[in-house]
Amino acid sequence: MMENFKLNSIKLLLRRNIILKSIIFLIGLFLTLVQNWVDPILIICPIVSFGFALFFQTIESNKPITEIKDSFIYYDPFGKEGKNSNILIIFSYLQIFLIFIMGLDSLLHPQLIDNFFLFFLTPLFFSYELGFFLLLLRVMNNSKIKIDLKNINSQLENGLNNNDEKNSMEGMLSFLSVKSFKKYSLYNLALFFLFIIFTMAFSFLTFFDLTPGIPFYLPGTGIEGSKPVNISWVLYVGIFTPPICTIWFLFQIFKKIVNFSNESLNNIKKNIIDDSKKSVLLKILNLNEHK
Repeated sequence: MMENFKLNSIKLLLRRNIILKSIIFLIGLFLTLVQNWVDPILIICPIVSFGFALFFQTIESNKPITEIKDSFIYYDPFGKEGKNSNILIIFSYLQIFLIFIMGLDSLLHPQLIDNFFLFFLTPLFFSYELGFFLLLLRVMNNSKIKIDLKNINSQLENGLNNNDEKNSMEGMLSFLSVKSFKKYSLYNLALFFLFIIFTMAFSFLTFFDLTPGIPFYLPGTGIEGSKPVNISWVLYVGIFTPPICTIWFLFQIFKKIVNFSNESLNNIKKNIIDDSKKSVLLKILNLNEHK
């Protein structure tokens, strides 16, 4: 049994969509790295974005073996993982493309890259921050645990009151409350603008030598006597802080979704007619009743 489980896991992890997305990204990463980037700090952006995308895609691909066959429980604490992954996949491709063009331009026009460096840096960081912002919005909108009461009850119309029929048919056990949604959305929006404003503001100040910068070596630096460009130390904060904040948000959302209220659980129980399915549901959901 365990061997079959492991084999199925490997098959699902090696599904065509995961392999195809990974190959495309790795080709772009390889073409970028062969440009001889001395300082690879910017390459961390697409790697981090793709890493998050791969995380969600792996969850999506493994759902067929982690869920019970013909299950009536829709367990989505992170929303629709496949669509979450697609958002970050697109942005990671865009970022690796911008970095590749930046490196190519520095090789072809080493004396001019200093004048156009911000034209590459601005969309790179904007797409990086925007990817995490949109990811969290999707997760907050679609995170839920839902019970398919319509399929559970073969004689639903005989077991429900008319006033409760609509709510019971939906069977929403857990979702992000309006209060939590507003709070996390406000934090998410504030951090997005904060990162964008600070990273871009300090980048412009450093570009015009108004604040001290850190020498940054491009693939073409040194050709025809070209010097390294200067970048602000704030860019390092802008690279590492968003994924850390995103992990914190995801953890908080996950906790709120899985720790559903006993009141919601009891309402679901009352509207289940099929005793056999009710017993299965209770064994699964009563694990949360210890809180």
